[in-house]
Amino acid sequence: MVRDADEHAQEDRSTRERVEARNNADSLLYSTRKSMTEYGKALSDSDRDTIDRSMKALEAALDDADTATLKSLTEALAAAAQKLGEAVYSKNGNEQPEASAGGTTAGGAEDADFEVVDDKAV
Repeated sequence: MVRDADEHAQEDRSTRERVEARNNADSLLYSTRKSMTEYGKALSDSDRDTIDRSMKALEAALDDADTATLKSLTEALAAAAQKLGEAVYSKNGNEQPEASAGGTTAGGAEDADFEVVDDKAV
């Protein structure tokens, strides 16, 4: 039994690496699709096309491609999707409220002074 395990150890490592590569690819596809739905309009047409092409290539390779191809296509999609991340970041960055000079933040909370009271002295 130990001998069988040793004989198949490399095969098991290869299978595990393939499954992890596929899971990473699938996860990236899901999150990129979701982000494209929400923020895709903030991108230029060429950036959207690049991301769409990368997504389609990765989707097509999910079931049949070898591990190295999956990793390569996943990295390509991640690089293309960085433009999407920049669009999300800039959109959210432009909406950040700033604190006003009067001691109140944009959320309406006031800065307050407090005094520590020693209960034992009473």
